[in-house]
Amino acid sequence: MTTPRRRGSIVTRASAAGAVAIGAAALIVAVILIIAERSGLRAQDVRAREQAYRLNNIGVARLEQYDYRTAAETFRQALASPSAPPFAHLNLASAL
Repeated sequence: MTTPRRRGSIVTRASAAGAVAIGAAALIVAVILIIAERSGLRAQDVRAREQAYRLNNIGVARLEQYDYRTAAETFRQALASPSAPPFAHLNLASAL
């Protein structure tokens, strides 16, 4: 009488689960790349947006230090970017 080989079936199920997880991760990455390509996001656009957000954050820091003139200048620099965050307008109004 032979005993059933349970370990083999567990390993097989674990291997199959791992393969499914890898396939799902690859699918998610592919979808993200397709969305990014279709939305027209380029590295240059992303850098411009990051710079605008960075300038806005610097302006907020200047506001917290009660340096209103420098804060207003920094918010204006952030707003000069076409991808400026919309709340930079409110921050500029707070500095003025």
